[in-house]
Formats: sequence, C-alpha cells, structure tokens
Amino acid sequence: MSYITPLDGGARSQEVSRQAFLHGLDLTLARYRDLGVRVVVVRQVPHQKYFPLDIYLRAYERSDVATTITHMSVDRATHEATQAYVDAAFADAAKRYDNLTLIDLSDSLCTSANDGANNGVCPIGSAETAYYYDDNHLSSVGSVRMAGPLWQALRDAGLAQAVVGDGS
Repeated sequence: MSYITPLDGGARSQEVSRQAFLHGLDLTLARYRDLGVRVVVVRQVPHQKYFPLDIYLRAYERSDVATTITHMSVDRATHEATQAYVDAAFADAAKRYDNLTLIDLSDSLCTSANDGANNGVCPIGSAETAYYYDDNHLSSVGSVRMAGPLWQALRDAGLAQAVVGDGS
C-alpha cells in the first residue's frame, strides 16, 4: 500500500496519509480560489477487481459471456465503500470552497442497487468491448462512453454551454 507523506518525510500510515491529503486539498483549493480559478473534480471511476484481459479470457472460456463479465465486475456497493473517505473529504471541501464543483459519473458507469437485473454492478465492459484499460482507468471506448454524461454534468453545473448541433 502506498501513502501520501508530509514534505518532512515523517511517519507513513493511513492516518498521516489522510491528514496530508486533506492539508494538500485545502492548500490547493485555497490557492485556486485566490486566483479566481474554478476547480472541477470528477469522481474516481469504479476500481475493478480484475484486469479486463483476465475477465474477457475467462468470459470467453464460458458459454455466457455477459453473465461472466457482470459477475466478475465490481459491484456498486463496493465502489461506494471504496470511495467513501475521499467522497466525504471532497463534499466537506465543497462546503468551504465555492470554486469547487464535484461531478460524479457513477450513474453512467454503474447500475442502481435497486436494478433487479444485476443488483448494482459497475461493468468492466460489454460482451463486445472493454470499458477499462486496466482495473481503474477507462479505455478509449469507456472514455468516449463518458463524454456525453460528462458534458451534461458540466452544462448542469453551468460550466459549459450548449453547442449548435450537440443534440440539445
């Protein structure tokens, strides 16, 4: 496990890392605020349990590719739990810094936990293509898939204007 450490190279622990993260976040947001710069933070994409290649190799060895992909992809509850600390830190910062906009594309990457089809999963891809390059970075296909939702989120936040011909 890797940790963020203070510049003085002090102790390494989860608690020290969290304190360093919060301190760095506050310094960064304050400096950008003082410069009059808006900061947009897009929430981390769901961190998958396996690499896409491993999932697709296993999926194509079996007869039901879509089911295998779904079962081997991270579930939404795990994604939410993994992001809980950082999400809380950014939500708290957004209350203190009016120059901070938070964007969460989870609804475009994951199904709802109330969706009876697959009980809230963040699929690593479809039967045809992977949405991820590795376990926590979107592939070009996954990135293109998020372009529309990201653009809409920016427009909803008042940070992008409609462009003639963009379908709106």
